[in-house]
Amino acid sequence: MGALEKEFFNSAFVSYFLASCFNIGHLIWLKERLGRWAIALTVIGFVVNTLALTSRTLQAGRIPFANMYEFGMAFVWGLIFFYLYIAYRYKNYSLGAFVLPVAFVLTGIFSSFYQEVRPLMPALKSNWLLIHVITAVIAYGALAISFALAIMYLWRQRLEEAGEQGTMISLLPSLAILDTLVNRCIHFAVPFLTLLIVTGAVWAEYAWGSYWRWDPKET
Repeated sequence: MGALEKEFFNSAFVSYFLASCFNIGHLIWLKERLGRWAIALTVIGFVVNTLALTSRTLQAGRIPFANMYEFGMAFVWGLIFFYLYIAYRYKNYSLGAFVLPVAFVLTGIFSSFYQEVRPLMPALKSNWLLIHVITAVIAYGALAISFALAIMYLWRQRLEEAGEQGTMISLLPSLAILDTLVNRCIHFAVPFLTLLIVTGAVWAEYAWGSYWRWDPKET
């Protein structure tokens, strides 16, 4: 791992971990200061995540998309991007308690797939693959956010049914807002998920002479 890329990656990993802790702490102890620290650490993690991807791009001389490690870093970047957009748009950062732990765990998992930068094999030298990966990052990021929002919906619903009236429930968006956001994320993701499948099939035909091989993930 390049020196700069390693430093950026480690910083993103630590930032997402700390942001997870502060986000969860914010919901448990209801301290506004913890929430401010959580969002600041999330932004720092997003910035250094971006720098890690940029460093990888400069090392490889191409957009990083050729292996699971590179895709994973891009996917986590997309996940945090969608979270920050929704948090800023609706001025509610409680979603971070559900998203940041996922980002932290995925960063650790994808790091285990690390590979040194190497020349692309011929099958990977295709613009179709580039479009395929970009649509995957967008679709998976939006669907991951919809999953976190759905968990928030179920939690808020349970608190309401239990008659909770404290500060914790006030930190969560209303059921109507959560329901709307879940649907918007899914509606946004489905066209990109469709493009993901179509471009993947076109790339497969270009690379291996077959649009579909009944691979479990394809199916």
